[in-house]
Amino acid sequence: MSRNTELLESATKNIIDICNDIYTQIDRSTKDFDDMSDCDWELVRLFNKLVHANQRNLDALYPDRKAGIPKFLKVKYSSEIEPFGSNVNDVDVWVEDTHNQDEVHEL
Repeated sequence: MSRNTELLESATKNIIDICNDIYTQIDRSTKDFDDMSDCDWELVRLFNKLVHANQRNLDALYPDRKAGIPKFLKVKYSSEIEPFGSNVNDVDVWVEDTHNQDEVHEL
């Protein structure tokens, strides 16, 4: 096994650990849109970027693997259920899972 393969395997395992930490510990409670901090948004973006990168890593390490559909995180807006009010700060938001990469925020 080449040194670069070993290094990619190690990095992939580390990314999986980071993703597991974020996925299991991220705050999924409902809050007002204006209560979402920069850290709230960035954790969702970071998780999705890491999942995407790790899928590429796994494809490189195991080209014959039968990849499942990865889970991503998305911020769900109550306005997707109820029509938008006149004030975006009245919108509730929460974090939830999705298998649809098109629903995620900024990969």
